[in-house]
Amino acid sequence: MKKSLCVILSIIMILTTLCIVPFSVSAKEIDEDLVVLSSDGDFGYYPIDDGKIAIYGYYGNEAVVDIPTTIDGYTVAEILEDSFYYCENLQTVNVPKTVSLIETDAFYGCFNLTAVNVSADNKDYSSQNGVLYSKDKTELVYYPSGKTDTSVTILDGVVTICEKAFAHCENIKKITFSSSVKYIEYDAFYYCLN
Repeated sequence: MKKSLCVILSIIMILTTLCIVPFSVSAKEIDEDLVVLSSDGDFGYYPIDDGKIAIYGYYGNEAVVDIPTTIDGYTVAEILEDSFYYCENLQTVNVPKTVSLIETDAFYGCFNLTAVNVSADNKDYSSQNGVLYSKDKTELVYYPSGKTDTSVTILDGVVTICEKAFAHCENIKKITFSSSVKYIEYDAFYYCLN
């Protein structure tokens, strides 16, 4: 009897503890059941707050994708990790002014992607020759893996080369760093075999 009571009390204590532990959701922990498919069927998105959404997936097959400023009446604010996962036909992505976050690996496996172009009105990102930078160009965020350049010179003023910025850029054989580069984040040159 004592043993049974002890087991029951232990279970109650564990269940009570689980009920009071704070819970939060990050982009990495999104419940896929909450992802909404856009009315045109091209994008999966997740509501984040104040009428804003995060793109969770692209399901089209276009070579050029113009990410809209709004989808189904919601402002597109974020592009999450793996949003364009292995979109093999994708060659160009045009990012609108409303996007304030592009996660690492948003374009993972897009081996034919040669340009990520950002609206000049975007407050957080910029682009030059199809390469994605922070607005002030102090961070090189993403160098499309489909570019065919064999030699790259990092812009003067770039301080940080972001995580997986050059992932799968197998054509590059030489990179010239400007003296402004101070930080190279983890896996910045992931699968750069040359």
